Amino acid sequence: MLLSVAGRKGAGTENGAYDVIIPIVLLVVAIVLLLAAVKVVTGLLFFALSWVILGLIAGWIASKVVGSPYGLGGDILVGIAGSVIGGAIFSLLFHVRTGGTLSPSHVLVSIVGAIILLAAMRAFGGRAIARRA
Repeated sequence: MLLSVAGRKGAGTENGAYDVIIPIVLLVVAIVLLLAAVKVVTGLLFFALSWVILGLIAGWIASKVVGSPYGLGGDILVGIAGSVIGGAIFSLLFHVRTGGTLSPSHVLVSIVGAIILLAAMRAFGGRAIARRA
């Protein structure tokens, strides 16, 4: 024999409690998920911002040392690429890893990598790059 919930005595009070608890639980879960998403997005923005700042510093210094015709945006890209190149070279040659993105050792490695990249671009780019500088 099947008993329906509505047919039991006192069923209205039990369902009433569930009608209140379920939306509250769903609201709490939604708030927790929203806060987690905000934390992830904020972390990604700060991560990207630190790489742009690092690229700006390394690219600007490398452009002053070697000379660069690429402007501010190009210097940032050269600095970011130089950071990757410098990090790879230093880890292969010296078996060391630099610290955080904006640590002094990482900035120095990025500058060296950006200088190497600009020098290689100048050497292999021929007269077109040398003419722009």
